[in-house]
Amino acid sequence: ASDFHMCAFSDSDGLNCHGLNAHKELDLSSQIRFATISPSMKVKVDRIKVPPENILATGIEHACAITKKGVKCWGRAMQSSMPVLEAPVQLAAGQSHTCALDKKGVKCWGNNSYRQLNVPTLVEPIKLGTSNSYHTCAIQKNGQLKCWGYDYNKQVSSQPKLKLPVKEVTAGGNFTCALDQENVKCWGNNYYKQLNVPIMKGVKKIQAGYSHAC
Repeated sequence: ASDFHMCAFSDSDGLNCHGLNAHKELDLSSQIRFATISPSMKVKVDRIKVPPENILATGIEHACAITKKGVKCWGRAMQSSMPVLEAPVQLAAGQSHTCALDKKGVKCWGNNSYRQLNVPTLVEPIKLGTSNSYHTCAIQKNGQLKCWGYDYNKQVSSQPKLKLPVKEVTAGGNFTCALDQENVKCWGNNYYKQLNVPIMKGVKKIQAGYSHAC
């Protein structure tokens, strides 16, 4: 889900999107043929099975999906600037950019106004953080976390000390949250108290919206 639209896939209906359609972010008429994805299956790309939770990513005015024929995007997706991807296994879509994790690392395309395409040197990235803004994060094989892109509220540069290995990361509007070996930790903009993480136990997954997290 993004700010103004959301997409979902099911066994019976395939891929469907709902909400604002200002930039054809709901226009799947040309994509229905390739969107043969469902919660009960894994898409196989170059013999690599992609889990269902990694198949789909929505940006503010676009969405992208991993299909049997590679990554396809619609809406204001800037697919023409997409780099060559080799066996992509995960996507993260931001406000106006998209990143993919493939067998050679992380590659990003789209708008670069805030250096969100300037991927730093990563040591065997294994997971992308969901992105709802102009920055993206990646967890590396050594358990460390690296973020890049828009940093006005220090959502990239003020990363606290994390107990490794980091398990999950999510990029909100102007803040970032990570799940390490202790708890959920957030940094960046706290205007709406999005950094005030409550006491929780047994957290498995985290997800940030523009100004909140769950």
